[in-house]
Amino acid sequence: MHVGERGQLQAVRTDRTDAPGIYFPADSTSGDAGFFLAFPGASPPALAATVYGFTGTAGPMLSAYTPLTHGGVTGSGALVARSRK
Repeated sequence: MHVGERGQLQAVRTDRTDAPGIYFPADSTSGDAGFFLAFPGASPPALAATVYGFTGTAGPMLSAYTPLTHGGVTGSGALVARSRK
């Protein structure tokens, strides 16, 4: 299983050496399967009727999003008690 930086997925079969991928294109580690975000009736209105994802070889042709990087994990992992109001 290969996962691209924009959520593209490709699974491979070990019994195939020529184009082992399950998703199109079968000869690439970036298959046309993956993760997409859709906002059919969103709030805020700027996101309404928008789908974000990657542009695949065979489609879909969507609005691109920018991958982010995150810093290291901080803190001790201990729960912090919150007062109830």
